[in-house]
Amino acid sequence: MPSKPTQSHFGRSVALSGDGYTALIGMVDDKGGMAAVYIRSKNRWSQLAGPPRGSFIFGEAIALSSNGATAAMGNGQKPAWVFYSAD
Repeated sequence: MPSKPTQSHFGRSVALSGDGYTALIGMVDDKGGMAAVYIRSKNRWSQLAGPPRGSFIFGEAIALSSNGATAAMGNGQKPAWVFYSAD
């Protein structure tokens, strides 16, 4: 989770995998947006990845597959970006 409070809308959009071990959390502010991936292990959440911030507003609309291996994100108006885990 963010280390200090900001004016961003952390949690603007949230998706959780079917097994509850992967979360995709979107955040948007006046500089753009991003989405970050968190993984749960032994009742502790760790940030796995966060795409670079951009004006595309990644964090406005997000979706996560049931196994947590595929994520789609965008702003609800332009084409979405799709990311998947090769593992």
